[in-house]
Amino acid sequence: MEQSILVTRADNALESCSLCKNTRTIFDSESCEMICSTCGVVINEGKDLVLETDLDRSSLTVDRFGNRTRDRLNTPLTYPDMGLSTSISRSNTDARGVALDPRNRYSLHRLRKQNRYASNRARQRNLTSALFFLNSMRDKLHLTDAAVQRSAHNYRKVLELDMAKGRSIKALIVASTYAACRELNAPKTIQEIAQTIDADALLATRCFRLLMARLKWTPPKIEANTYVNRLANIMHIKGKAYVTAMEIMNIVKKSHVSQGKNPRALAAAALYVACEVENVEMSQAKIANAGDVSIVSVRKRVADIMTIYCGK
Repeated sequence: MEQSILVTRADNALESCSLCKNTRTIFDSESCEMICSTCGVVINEGKDLVLETDLDRSSLTVDRFGNRTRDRLNTPLTYPDMGLSTSISRSNTDARGVALDPRNRYSLHRLRKQNRYASNRARQRNLTSALFFLNSMRDKLHLTDAAVQRSAHNYRKVLELDMAKGRSIKALIVASTYAACRELNAPKTIQEIAQTIDADALLATRCFRLLMARLKWTPPKIEANTYVNRLANIMHIKGKAYVTAMEIMNIVKKSHVSQGKNPRALAAAALYVACEVENVEMSQAKIANAGDVSIVSVRKRVADIMTIYCGK
C-alpha cells in the first residue's frame, strides 16, 4: 500500500487553483511545490505548508521533508547472515496460487538446492556455532550490547584472517569476547569468560595473544577503579567504605606501588583497607575469593597500601 501524504496549510485553509478553481492538489517533495492535479499550475511554493504521513504523524516542515531519509534497518553482527537470509518456499505455486509448469518447477528446485548449499558452507556453520556460544555468554556474564557486537566483529575478523582452521571455536570466541571487554574497559577475566561455556582458559589465552598479534592491536589496561566498583557490588559494600576505597585507589595509582601489580589485587587490598578504616567487618579471604586472587597477593598489596596511605 502506498504511503499517502496529507498536505495542509499552516492556517488550515486549502488554496484552489486560480485557473481551473480545482481544490485537489499534488505536492512535489523534491521542489516543495503545490501543483494542481488537473491543469498542472503551480499554486504554492510550499514555504508555509505542514506535512503529515499515515505512517508518521509527527509534524515536519516542507524544508525538512526534502532532506528526510528513511531509517535503515539495524543489521546486528550477532546474526550469522546479518539479517539478510533468503527463504524459498517449498510450494510449487506462484504468488497467485497457480501451479508452476514443469520447466519453472525444475528451475525453482535448482534454486532451492543452491540456496541450501550456500547456507551450509563450513565458514557459515563455524560462525553460527560461535555466535551461539556468544549468546549463551551474554546472559551469564551480563554483557552489554556494545560488548556483544564488538565480540561478534572480532570473531568475523578471525574468520577473515583464516585463524579458525585447526583451532577450537570456543577458545576463539572467548578470546574475541575478552578482547571486546578489554576495549570497552569491562572488568571480565578470560578465566571467567571461559568458564561460562566450559572452554579451555589456557587455549583461549593463546588465541587472544595470536589475535592481538594478527590485528596489530594493543589492548588498553583496565583501570583498577573498575575492579573496586565490581568488588564493592559483589561484597555489598556501600557508603563511606566505598568512598574511602576509591580515595585510596586514586592515591595508589599516583604512587610507585601500582607499577607492575595486578589491578584486581590492588582493588581487593584497597577495599580491605577501606573496611578497616571505616570499621566494617571484612576478611582478606572473602575479598580475595570475590576478586579471584590469592590471599598472599592481597596481603602483600595491603602492606604496600598501608605504607602509603597510613604511613606505617
